[in-house]
Amino acid sequence: MHRLIRSALVGGIVATSFLGTSLGAVAASTTSPVVGHVYVNNSTAGHNTVSGFDRHADGTLTPIAGTPFDAGGAGAGIVIGSAGALQRSADGRYLLAVDTAANDVSVLKIRPDGSLRLVDETSSNGTTPISIAVHGRLVYVANTGAGGSNYTGFTLNAGGHLSPIAGSTVSLPDTALPGQVLFSDDGRHLVGTEVGPNVGPSFIDSFVVGADGRLTAAPGSPFPAQK
Repeated sequence: MHRLIRSALVGGIVATSFLGTSLGAVAASTTSPVVGHVYVNNSTAGHNTVSGFDRHADGTLTPIAGTPFDAGGAGAGIVIGSAGALQRSADGRYLLAVDTAANDVSVLKIRPDGSLRLVDETSSNGTTPISIAVHGRLVYVANTGAGGSNYTGFTLNAGGHLSPIAGSTVSLPDTALPGQVLFSDDGRHLVGTEVGPNVGPSFIDSFVVGADGRLTAAPGSPFPAQK
């Protein structure tokens, strides 16, 4: 048996690690044993996919059987400019992926062998979702598209289904162009980046997360970032 203990995220990539590898799996391997998995949100045009790889102890990667896996909605067909385009659930059982062209979020179950199964597709309650933040059962999505730029909250249940939190949406101007959304370690605060247009200031949004999952802007937010 393998048990996931941590994940690292870079540019729409999720890497997972195991607490241990079964002796049978090690004995059956003719090369370096599998110690985790790596997943990539491909943002595939037409029908989005997530690629999966076995990560070996020597650092090599090999494709998981069946990859790439169906992620439901449509991707943009271009690289997603956010490290939060693919996130792991707090319990390590699911991956959450943005489908930027479909304006939704897909939830995929991580099987014991690392393969993925689509279990849910939910509207992001905005346009062009670009980043996801997860803390416990609470999920926030940053939408960056014109006419629907916002931060919106959801709850994730044990079956991998997302439900929108009533009154959680914080609207943003079309010029905000949010690029990332993150929870603090204790889940009591949420921060997001407003990248802004190529010529113009950028900002950091800061919120207090209420017991009901809704956001209250911190005093002074948004805060000027680079100009």
